[in-house]
Amino acid sequence: MTDAVSSPGADGVTFTTGAQVGRWLRGLRLQAGLTQDQLSERTGVSQRYISELERGRTNVTLSRLFLVASALGASLSGHAPR
Repeated sequence: MTDAVSSPGADGVTFTTGAQVGRWLRGLRLQAGLTQDQLSERTGVSQRYISELERGRTNVTLSRLFLVASALGASLSGHAPR
């Protein structure tokens, strides 16, 4: 992932790598007390994909980012592309 993505939870913070997005999502998941399997069940996204995403080893589409973040209680409103 090479494009910057604004962090929905921290105003002014910008992610520039997939690894940064992955760490942020992992932190949200752990704060929610969920396993990767539980998050997978909530989102319909495979556990393997979530693992790869958290390690920054896959690109994430905006639709998947919205889906996973929403399942973790994070809002991306105001950060969607126009």
